Amino acid sequence: MTSAQAVKNFLGWCLVAVAVNVLIYFVWGSKLAGEFAGAWAMEKALSLDNLFCFYLIFSTYHVPEEARPRVLLWGIAGVVVLRGLFVFGGTTLLATFHWLLYPLALWLFWAAYKVLFFDEDDNATEEEKQRELESKLLVKLATRVFSFDRSYDGNKFFVRRLSSASNRTLRPTLLLLTVTIIEATDIAFAMDSLPAALAISQNFWIVMSSNLIAVMGLRAIYFLIQNMRKRFAHLQVGIGLLLAFAGFKIVGPTALDWVGRTFEAPALVGFHLPLWMSLTVIGTIITVAFAYTLLKTRNVPA
Repeated sequence: MTSAQAVKNFLGWCLVAVAVNVLIYFVWGSKLAGEFAGAWAMEKALSLDNLFCFYLIFSTYHVPEEARPRVLLWGIAGVVVLRGLFVFGGTTLLATFHWLLYPLALWLFWAAYKVLFFDEDDNATEEEKQRELESKLLVKLATRVFSFDRSYDGNKFFVRRLSSASNRTLRPTLLLLTVTIIEATDIAFAMDSLPAALAISQNFWIVMSSNLIAVMGLRAIYFLIQNMRKRFAHLQVGIGLLLAFAGFKIVGPTALDWVGRTFEAPALVGFHLPLWMSLTVIGTIITVAFAYTLLKTRNVPA
């Protein structure tokens, strides 16, 4: 997908959101139309966390560029299904997977540290990338415990390998592992965005339709960022800060509540980050990072 196609795709999904909102207004009234608009805008902003995690996962696990569109397609499809299950299941299902928040927060802080203070080696050879890939803990576990293949094979999720003189076994590739990682991270991110959406509206169809349309536009934004990778250097700081803030959103309220109870600071007890503050921080980081990188690299071809 070219940059022009990505922009058209993104604007197209924004027009779909406007059209659906107008339809809701004339059929069901201004109340539900307002709820849809609020839930869509909120989900669009908060889902940027997912987007930059997609980029980070692809970079960390050296996913071939030609295979990324398929992973994104299945990843976003999984996002839609998981969001539907969470909305349908409500708080009980969210509570069941609540423990996933804390390892995700640790991973986000580690990723933010790595993005902010270490440069990715774009000149590494394929052999070096493969050795680095095989050294990762999740890859080691997947290959040893679940018999994943140790490499990618185009955009295939499964591949047949010769296991003996005459037998070929079907083995999952690392591409399937990356999709699994993406879906696992989305379970945790859903615990941030869905309660916010349910606070705006308790109507199942409003929450689901706003989530679906907001998420569908993410694929275009991803390709726009990927196509701008030559102008990406100064955007790295913004991504690191966004990942760190995503981690803070997860553990910050719990940590501040503990501090408040331990040191008798009532203002911190039961602290909850307001939605408007979260959206403001995300919007500010992204706007400043994009504006700065476009300014500094205005003479660099996209």
